[in-house]
Amino acid sequence: MTSFRVGNLAAIMAAAAFLSCASSHIVAANRLSADVTSDSTMVAAVQSDNDDTIDLASEFLSGRKFCCRDPQPGPDCRCVTWTFHAPSAWSHRQLHVNGNPPDFQRDYSEFYWHRTVAGGMAESRTDGLDSSRILYYVGEGTPPSFEADFNRTTINLDKFSLGERDVRYLFMLSCNLFAQGRRPIPDPTSNFAPDFTRPQNFDPAQVRINQDWTESDYMADVFYRWGKYYEERRSPLNPHLRLACGGSSRISGGSEYPTHLFWYYSNVLRLRPADLRIPTEAGQGFRGEGGHPFRGEGGHCSEVKAATC
Repeated sequence: MTSFRVGNLAAIMAAAAFLSCASSHIVAANRLSADVTSDSTMVAAVQSDNDDTIDLASEFLSGRKFCCRDPQPGPDCRCVTWTFHAPSAWSHRQLHVNGNPPDFQRDYSEFYWHRTVAGGMAESRTDGLDSSRILYYVGEGTPPSFEADFNRTTINLDKFSLGERDVRYLFMLSCNLFAQGRRPIPDPTSNFAPDFTRPQNFDPAQVRINQDWTESDYMADVFYRWGKYYEERRSPLNPHLRLACGGSSRISGGSEYPTHLFWYYSNVLRLRPADLRIPTEAGQGFRGEGGHPFRGEGGHCSEVKAATC
């Protein structure tokens, strides 16, 4: 992914569907395993390209870079296995990389589309995104869209809806996809362009439906974009989902292996799924401008509001 700073995490939930996610302080593995059928995968990861994001997806699952799958990895492949990753007892897989070598020329966008979209194959058992209880996506994004692997094909939110089959927990490491609020006034001393770093300042009275997100006075409304039923047939916030989290600002990894704290929170601290936030308040995860961790102000995914992390 492009090297951007981390700002805030905008997290949204549909209360009726997601209250069970935060109802008790239990291990995610125990909670989820009861839901998984014999042909279901517990956790899957998918990427937008065959460069940085393919490694982040692989590390999320196995703690190792994607190139380490090669029996004889090249000298640049630094095959270190990180301590924290998906539990080995869980079934897991990285989507769209099964070939040897993987087909990086193929367009996988149809496997992101809901079945109500012509050609939509999200529920496919082979390549569909709706085929695991936990889905982790890493790739480039904007408020209304993100990229499918591997050819920068745009996936608009109006075609995207997971949960009809298996997915219940959706974590999107994608710039601005959960953007909330307005960009702050530019700081002349900063090298960064204005970004959606203040979701807590959202003003619904300033929302203009169908306004282009690139306009300077755009008020991002994550609840509208994700909660809307497009064509009255599908919503990105599918009623079967228990949790959906993602970045309001432009985001990237601030450490060599930024996803390890997700599994540290789950496997060691035993946090519930709603608290497994992608950015971390510790110094090892996703970092803000100047290399400092962006610290939270008390918000959590489970509070049905935009959270700062």
